[in-house]
Amino acid sequence: LLASKEIASRLYYWLIALEMFHAHPLTGVGYGHYNLLFWDYVNLFQQSDDGPFYEFVLTDIVRGVPPGFAHNDYLQFAAEGGVAVVGAWLALWSALLCQGWETARAAARAGDARGHLMASAFTAAFVAMAVDALFNFPFHIPASQFLFWAMLGAWVLFRAEVAPRTAQANQTATARGSWPNKALAGRVRRP
Repeated sequence: LLASKEIASRLYYWLIALEMFHAHPLTGVGYGHYNLLFWDYVNLFQQSDDGPFYEFVLTDIVRGVPPGFAHNDYLQFAAEGGVAVVGAWLALWSALLCQGWETARAAARAGDARGHLMASAFTAAFVAMAVDALFNFPFHIPASQFLFWAMLGAWVLFRAEVAPRTAQANQTATARGSWPNKALAGRVRRP
């Protein structure tokens, strides 16, 4: 992997972000300070036992130019904001992906093809953004950040519209004796 200059430089940027997080796990180094403190942490890292192995990255690839970003939004948030920021960020992603999955399944069970398609499309778009943030910095680019927040707002509106429909249809199916109730009816023993 280190034979590719692009991959080697990104791995090095990630290592420096992890060094920053390791040094300041609770509060991080401060928003926007990854780039400002990059060379300080490079000097510290190069003095460690692993530092000489990465010397070629500094001489052949980076060549004195700070990276600007860690090229991984999760690591950059960890380095700059600490555990609380990463926890909040991961909680947001967990909620989005779980809601997307749940809404798509509920719409499918309710026979709402439009709702199923829309929930699946929103979920796929959120997954694409989350994966992109592993190797890039979309949440530090204003256009990408705007797209995310606009899409999140549209998701909230869509979910508010489709959730009552799917809940009502699923309650009706349960009351009529849908397959889970029929399957469990023979297995439940009453005293």
